[in-house]
Amino acid sequence: MHDRTLERASAWSGLLYLLIFGTGWMLVAHFMPPIPPSADPAAVAGQFERRHVWLMLAAVLMMCSTFALFPVSALLVLIVRRIERHAGLVTVMMGLTLATYLVMNFYTPFSFAVAAFRTERDPALVQYA
Repeated sequence: MHDRTLERASAWSGLLYLLIFGTGWMLVAHFMPPIPPSADPAAVAGQFERRHVWLMLAAVLMMCSTFALFPVSALLVLIVRRIERHAGLVTVMMGLTLATYLVMNFYTPFSFAVAAFRTERDPALVQYA
């Protein structure tokens, strides 16, 4: 019974991740709609400079949302392991893919935070954050 409770909580943590990440991405950072690709470096840097406090707060929310992904990621690996009946190739691939995604989910908002924190840098560098 205890495992089922943990599994259900892990499944719901995926929705918690979406709520926290979505709040940071859409409501705090206002990245929806995204910055147009046609925007020149000065325009992109200007957006980061004008809203740097909000963007740093949004980056912190998005980075913290990564922790809500740990339980649901573990649950997905366990489900694949049950399907394979042992820790086979697909289980290992799923684990490595999820580990990579967790790292990328953390470092993407981290690059936004760096761009928002160091607004005095060359606009061409900020554009590629």
